[in-house]
Amino acid sequence: MEKKLIVETTQVRLDRFLAEKIPQYSRTYCKDLIERGLVKVNGKNRPPAFLLGGGELVSVSTLSPSWAKAPFESWILHEDKEILILNKPAGLLVHPLGTSWLKDPDAALGDKEANLVGYLVLNRPKLLTQGLSRCGIVHRLDRQTSGVMVVALGAATQQKLLDDFKEHRVEKLYRAIVLGELK
Repeated sequence: MEKKLIVETTQVRLDRFLAEKIPQYSRTYCKDLIERGLVKVNGKNRPPAFLLGGGELVSVSTLSPSWAKAPFESWILHEDKEILILNKPAGLLVHPLGTSWLKDPDAALGDKEANLVGYLVLNRPKLLTQGLSRCGIVHRLDRQTSGVMVVALGAATQQKLLDDFKEHRVEKLYRAIVLGELK
């Protein structure tokens, strides 16, 4: 997906301009997009500190088509003011590899592979303002595993759920479908 922006101000840094024009992205995330070559000024790569003079066309390529096509809302099994319960599809990473998304959840969107954190950022951006760590995620499922995931929507709920998982007060049931004969 590409977003095109016309620069209307002068003497503003490219990373600051993006953060102001796309408020759901932090300046750090914008800088990362620029450094990875996903931002062009009049068709050319420029550094984050590049000063815009006004009238330039800034193109931002952020999301691969696979991000836009995911039926996130159809994964929701239950949602209220405290929790979001989803049916995570097999093949979907819960979070990107590395730790940059922990400091800046928007970074999950820049990952070339779709992940649940990125979908939460896109579809439940309010999570980013709730003082939650890990975007409210309290447990993981492996990439190839489909199943129910619980996401906290508030800090107190997240802490309670983290404690419940840690103390094994959450009952988990796993089912597997096997093709062929087990040895």
